[in-house]
Amino acid sequence: MQQLDDRLQGHDGHGTPAGGDVPVGRVVATERKPNTAYQFHFWTPKQSRVGIGTLVKVLDEGVTVYGVVVEGVRYSDLDAPMSDYYSAQQNPAATPATQRPDLKLFTAAVLRMEPEEPVQPVPLGLVYMANDEDVSAGLRMDGYQAKTGIPVGLYQNGDDLSPVYLDWEFLLGPESAHLNITGVSGLATKTSALEFILQGIFAASERMKRECPQGDWSVAAVLFNVKGPDLLFLDMPQDPPEGSPEAERYRQFNVPPLREHDRELYRKLGIPCEPFKKVYYYAPLRGDLATPNTLRRHPDLPGTVRGLSWGLRDILPYAEVVLN
Repeated sequence: MQQLDDRLQGHDGHGTPAGGDVPVGRVVATERKPNTAYQFHFWTPKQSRVGIGTLVKVLDEGVTVYGVVVEGVRYSDLDAPMSDYYSAQQNPAATPATQRPDLKLFTAAVLRMEPEEPVQPVPLGLVYMANDEDVSAGLRMDGYQAKTGIPVGLYQNGDDLSPVYLDWEFLLGPESAHLNITGVSGLATKTSALEFILQGIFAASERMKRECPQGDWSVAAVLFNVKGPDLLFLDMPQDPPEGSPEAERYRQFNVPPLREHDRELYRKLGIPCEPFKKVYYYAPLRGDLATPNTLRRHPDLPGTVRGLSWGLRDILPYAEVVLN
């Protein structure tokens, strides 16, 4: 039993890490809380990094189960809260005579089971934190990740960060769906997420052009700016060269440079940490019909905004498409 506890705590019994895949818990099933083919329960030591949203893997006799933690409880051997109240003599700061054992019990929803047939309840196996390969399998990214994966972010699983990918064919293919981003308004988080995903799309496009040149992997993005100046400087670096006018202006307006931690996240996803390339800005003309009506008017950025105008003659050839 002590050896099992040491393994679950990540040690070999001599105070050193056990190494390799170390179990963080064990699947448990009772009459009141049975495991099904769709969810299971497991306990972990107090110091484990498992929490809501953690991806885990269960191994047992040729069966692999991937799951995501959806609920957690923690309790001791007390029959009722009144017992602790009286044992502490109604004093919350009192030192207990003995340290009560407590248990962390988690419930996980099944994401994937191998083999997929027959569909059976989750076995009583050991539970492991999911690594990059497990996250890919659990989220079913392994079918497209290597060929048509678009890096869109990192999933924090305990202390690890695992890449997350979308399928190019699903997002940008001939029968593709759409991407919906929701969040609190006014924080620019949705805008930042979209810009990051676009960088991932462009990086994937360049990679797939090299690896599969016979495919059509060209892509462009059209953005309609309704956010004032927020989207008017996508071609500007976050860290301009030292001594440049931009660097001095960044310091003047307290624009922080990228941290090395941020750069490492880009490297882990294979996304270049650089401004957008080939950015073209278009704006309607002012009353003089010569000057673009835009907030991007700094003298250091001449000729970067092109005037955009149209009339009835330009629209009529497309009337059938517009009115259809």
